[in-house]
Amino acid sequence: MVALANPKQEAFAQALARGETANDAARAAGYSPDTGWTRELRQKPHCVKRVAELAETAEWGATRDLAPVINALMRAAEKSAKMDSAAAMKVTGELLSKIAELKLLLPTPTPTPASIADRPFATLSPEEWSRRYPPRG
Repeated sequence: MVALANPKQEAFAQALARGETANDAARAAGYSPDTGWTRELRQKPHCVKRVAELAETAEWGATRDLAPVINALMRAAEKSAKMDSAAAMKVTGELLSKIAELKLLLPTPTPTPASIADRPFATLSPEEWSRRYPPRG
């Protein structure tokens, strides 16, 4: 999904995708409302396509972040776990399984050099290490 080349047209398309009226979208984009140009722009194929793309993305919260999805699934799993039925327990298990699958897709944070240096053992010389942690014998 590529933004429109003209920033004002992109702003107009984004406002329309958010559900604003054509006049409000025109104002938000810096156009004068109630002009033939904004009515014409609204019907141009590239604008219609872009509004559709933006509206579809907005249905998913305009993000590719999995955290909101995982959180929503977790709330649903918690609700279903409170129900006293075999079907609810089955749904709870399926939801928890899906959450586990999605969590595997999350990037694992790598420690930064600063966070490694914060650990006391990372700054010990070999001699200091030997004194602090002598062999057990």
